[in-house]
Amino acid sequence: MAATKIIQLLTNPDTRVAILCGAGISVSSGIPDVTTILETCLAALGADPEDAQLLRQSDGTWRMPFESFMDAFIEHDKNTELFGIFMLGEPNANHYLIRELASKKRLAVISTTNFDVLIERALREHPNIDFQIVLPNDSQRPDLASMAPLPLVKLHGTADQPRTIRSTVQSISGGTEFTSRQALVRQVLESGADVLWVWGYSVSDFLDISPAIAAATSSMIPVLLLQHDPNIRSLNDAIVEPLDRLTSTHPFARFFGFTVRVDADAFTETVFGKRETNFNRRITSAEWSAPIRRWLDSFPHSHVRYSILCHLFYITTDYSVALKYNSLALDASRAKDPRGTGAALSNRGLILYKIGQVEVALSAFRKALALFQAIEFPFGIATSYNSLGYALGHSGLRAEGYKYLAIGLNYVATHEFAESRLCEGYLRKSRGELNVLDSAFEAADNDYDRALYLFRAGYKAEEAEVLMLKARLYWLMNRRDEARALLHEARELATAVGNREVVVGSQQLSEEIDRQPS
Repeated sequence: MAATKIIQLLTNPDTRVAILCGAGISVSSGIPDVTTILETCLAALGADPEDAQLLRQSDGTWRMPFESFMDAFIEHDKNTELFGIFMLGEPNANHYLIRELASKKRLAVISTTNFDVLIERALREHPNIDFQIVLPNDSQRPDLASMAPLPLVKLHGTADQPRTIRSTVQSISGGTEFTSRQALVRQVLESGADVLWVWGYSVSDFLDISPAIAAATSSMIPVLLLQHDPNIRSLNDAIVEPLDRLTSTHPFARFFGFTVRVDADAFTETVFGKRETNFNRRITSAEWSAPIRRWLDSFPHSHVRYSILCHLFYITTDYSVALKYNSLALDASRAKDPRGTGAALSNRGLILYKIGQVEVALSAFRKALALFQAIEFPFGIATSYNSLGYALGHSGLRAEGYKYLAIGLNYVATHEFAESRLCEGYLRKSRGELNVLDSAFEAADNDYDRALYLFRAGYKAEEAEVLMLKARLYWLMNRRDEARALLHEARELATAVGNREVVVGSQQLSEEIDRQPS
């Protein structure tokens, strides 16, 4: 079947179509793009422009994915005001095309990673479209193939229910919704449609959706993967290639179908005709920046904004800049928020240790531990034991390091708190590193395996680090092929979540292994 046949399938009135779409279909709907949102958030948080520029690559792209920014923005206080941005906008021609196909009973299922509510707004404007929104956390998930209402599957949640939104690395890759989301992706691929139209979607959700697509071996639904290229304005000039030309790691590489590289608007207008919409105005900057202002105003203490900036620059290994915002966080939290002061001291210790000021770092960790103990904050207590154990053990005081890590592990085992899984992972990882220094390789391997198990609940930056450490261990054990495989996995994962330290470290280790004779 040639690509033209698949395109004909889209227009055939008897063809049932499944749609998988992403942010590309909402361009020109009035919602600002990711870059505009991030730039505005950074400025509102108080980042100096020259510092904010450090978060960009030389080509202008961001040094970490949107989800890693959201980890810093949202996870500091679990506030969802920021997602009000995605309640804005008006349906555009793409949303009305979906409505038109739905009104003609052409659609088997609509699935989207978008948080916005523009598809459903367009559908609700039509009196004869019966549809049902399906979310991965629904307690009773329907069988999409047999649903009477048209299923609109919102894979990453919806802005009108902010608690359903999955926008951080941890929320996407952890929790019970992870398996539910993957099951829904498989159902989309097995919905009984005649063709799957992938539209306005980058297929870059490597943590959840892409693996589910790649694993769907039982579904060989024909796929049309539309790749937007604004420089190719005519369908006659489109670059059409079979899916098997994609890289082997692409989730659709084993499916039957074609990629079509062309301007997406030109494609839809040529194939389906031009359509009018009710969209007649741009959303003003004051409208879409209002949720950002409400988000900032909701912070319980002013130091939170500086802590967020410190977090971002720590991730990108810009330690001097991280220390600058850490100092502002520490000053703003003193005498106002003991927990915030403890967190700032703990973060200060981490930064100082990274730049080689070990004694000052240990002092910061001890002060943080004392503060956390005084207010009985379990997460702070456990992470302080880990930081002290790690820093002491790597500074030659191995026995004292093991002692603090043992106290920390015992504390986690005897106290129930939300972050206990994460804290145990930290402590196991740190003890594994000390075991490697003492050539206790089997004990180290056991600690790393346990840490990997704990971090795979959604802590992907930490998982990447342990994969790298385990690779180093296997190299020391002369298991070179296994080490190389782990390094590849660590580098891929670290690149995807923006963990620059692991990206650089795994590359250096890989080169070191290659230089050493077998």
